Amino acid sequence: MRIPIHYESFLISNGRRSGRAAVGHLTHHTIYRDAEDAEISEFDHHIAGQTNIDDGDVCTFRTLCIEWRVLIVVRCPGLATRRAGSLGIGVSGKPEEEKEGLKLGDDLVRRGNGQLIVSDYDLMSVWTCDADGYQRLEFIRNGPGHHARWTDPNAERLFLRLNESLHIKLEHGANDDWKTDNKVYRDIREAGVIGRRTYVAFTETGDYRVLRSPAALKDFYLMVLKAPWPYAT
Repeated sequence: MRIPIHYESFLISNGRRSGRAAVGHLTHHTIYRDAEDAEISEFDHHIAGQTNIDDGDVCTFRTLCIEWRVLIVVRCPGLATRRAGSLGIGVSGKPEEEKEGLKLGDDLVRRGNGQLIVSDYDLMSVWTCDADGYQRLEFIRNGPGHHARWTDPNAERLFLRLNESLHIKLEHGANDDWKTDNKVYRDIREAGVIGRRTYVAFTETGDYRVLRSPAALKDFYLMVLKAPWPYAT
């Protein structure tokens, strides 16, 4: 049995400002979420607080990294993503949706019909782990859109497995692997390592490492992954 609670408003805070914006009716099945929360460790909650990733999704990333023996680097979303995830708000990709609605804060958008959406997670890269160290798993489709084929069947399998369990789904491939023949795509790709960005690496051991700037991410690539930095900046 699920008991729905209806919310008339949603508190938004991004560390610089906060306020309460009326966003219509949201239904949050608290019993369902409480049952899920019982399976989430204090360690997962701790990581979620540092990264703004939904608490249950932290558990999913850590569990699957152990199961698949992979390391996944995620660009940390805004605080709104974690709060929206806990309320079960639907996901729609950006930037298209931003043009159709009012951005309320960080990654939360209110559309003209009152519907709330929150951005998907953006992966930076995926790495397999073996006795020789880390090897990049190309995590991308061979063209735009959800109907394009993945360039590596292992990436497709991992993508589908992640989305079976993530509350906030993945919508596309990893930022490092975007094809850059198109200038628009190249600029979007480079924007992933410009400005005040934070990242988290979920490791094959179930551990994590928060990287609090693009410079820290670059050092992680060079020193830990033993991989060249794939960006111009």
